[in-house]
Amino acid sequence: MPEYYFQIKGRKHPRCKCRDIKKIIQNGREIDLDADIMGWGISNWQWPPLFSGKVEAVDRKEAKIKVNDLYSVQFPVRVLKKDLESHEFLLHLQELRPLPYDGYLHSIFEERKCAREECKNTFKVIDKYNLDSYCDGGSSYCSKLCDKLDAQKREQYKVEHYMEDNHAPVIYKITNKNNLNKCYIGQTTQAFTLRWYQHFFQPSDTLFHKEIKGSNVTDWIFEIVEIINVPNNMDNKERKKHIDDREKYYIELYKAKEEGYNSK
Repeated sequence: MPEYYFQIKGRKHPRCKCRDIKKIIQNGREIDLDADIMGWGISNWQWPPLFSGKVEAVDRKEAKIKVNDLYSVQFPVRVLKKDLESHEFLLHLQELRPLPYDGYLHSIFEERKCAREECKNTFKVIDKYNLDSYCDGGSSYCSKLCDKLDAQKREQYKVEHYMEDNHAPVIYKITNKNNLNKCYIGQTTQAFTLRWYQHFFQPSDTLFHKEIKGSNVTDWIFEIVEIINVPNNMDNKERKKHIDDREKYYIELYKAKEEGYNSK
């Protein structure tokens, strides 16, 4: 039977927090529009949602009924701009397609290991949504503490590796999962995660960007092949040549121009 992912969103209010509205629903109280909700003039919705989860249903209509029955509230799935002041909630509902589609949505229901290497805890992102703790470490860390400790570790890395307020230059490799012989080699002095983002969401008309257009991030493997140690006595011109030479080395090593996506 199909599965449907749902989010119940509450509208933002300067005086009423998301968790307060959640308590109203959980306790089965009727909501007094004049007392509790009036003044919700903001049209955007709270994040994370009030509740998230999934239900099994034969179709979207049955899924909506099941979610409404679950919380004993009739949630609208669409709110027009002119009706915002009279609606407190919005139900987002979508059918979960089988893997490999909707990979992220499937993943939030799965156990994952905390991104802090020293931590052995596991958690589910969906639980963090529903416990109002998503902002405490996001989808990578089990808690705010682990996020903070890793942030301190990253700051220490900056002190040890940054040069002239820039990130240490790196050479990275992006490989097509469907053809492991085809890759792209690049260099950056930015945070390499930002460069990864730029390739997918700020594309150009290069050969590589034409190749990744329309594909999913999960179709590719991103890895750092070298963090470049640039001698302090080099001027900017020498520094640039040194980084370029390292990039050329890996382009030749992995045949990224002849068989991959590098055009120069």
